[in-house]
Amino acid sequence: MKSKQPKLKQKYPNLLMTEVATKIGKKWSALPKEKKEKYKQQHTLLKASYEVKLKEFYDEHPDARPQPKQPSGSRSKKVSKAAAVADTETEEQRRIKELKAQLPKQPLSAYLHFCKKKREKLHRKYPDLPPNAVTVKLGKRWQSMDTEARIKYTKLHEENVERYKEDLAIFNSEHPDAQEILAKSRKKGSQRYCQLSNGC
Repeated sequence: MKSKQPKLKQKYPNLLMTEVATKIGKKWSALPKEKKEKYKQQHTLLKASYEVKLKEFYDEHPDARPQPKQPSGSRSKKVSKAAAVADTETEEQRRIKELKAQLPKQPLSAYLHFCKKKREKLHRKYPDLPPNAVTVKLGKRWQSMDTEARIKYTKLHEENVERYKEDLAIFNSEHPDAQEILAKSRKKGSQRYCQLSNGC
């Protein structure tokens, strides 16, 4: 990949790294078995060389050697932040988090589908344009589009609304108490906001 990357980047300067990687992947798939074997052997040699050099380094600097992991039976003295937070969460807070994670995502509007499709192309065309300026350009383009041009995005939105309704019905049947729990959590959130802002 390293040998092809600069050439492809030079040939296609506007491509993102992910697109370059995709092109390299396609080239790899198309390579004959003999050429792939050549690269695999090169990889094996480089890996062996790296391991030898790494061993030499650790022999010279033993304090830099990573400590072996403790057996799963013993407890580590370090506790991750996530684990510490999880211990302080109430059962209700855990339940709310679980439900929110499983809750189907709201469908994107027709405009957001348009933005999603056009943003990358616009960014390639104007690479120095800041993200908020790209959004403004997209908004102007959307405003200038006639109804016919918007139809495919409107259809995408409508399809997503139907899928969302189906997913939500399944979610509600699997979690009958979910809407009540989530509504309480939203109410608590808005009360907390009122207290913080000295309003309401």
